[in-house]
Amino acid sequence: MVKALSLDEIVSFDSTISPIKFIWIALSNWVVTIFSLGLLMPWAKIRMYRYLSDCTLIKLNGNFEQFIDEAKASQFSFGEAVADFEGIEVSI
Repeated sequence: MVKALSLDEIVSFDSTISPIKFIWIALSNWVVTIFSLGLLMPWAKIRMYRYLSDCTLIKLNGNFEQFIDEAKASQFSFGEAVADFEGIEVSI
């Protein structure tokens, strides 16, 4: 799923997740969390996120600053007004 993701030919993503290792981490995290009565849940989440971030690669193929400038220029004012009204902070 991540391999097919790209942003305007400027940013592309790649993933090297091994299904067997992913399942092993998920199952062992579940077992450790159950035996510790939930006390090791933060450790298990960090372990899973660390594996996922280690297996994800972001490639910049062009002028990233130009991409950000174009994204900022195409923002809609209605979305900004709703975000301001609700107190939501959104930035690129």
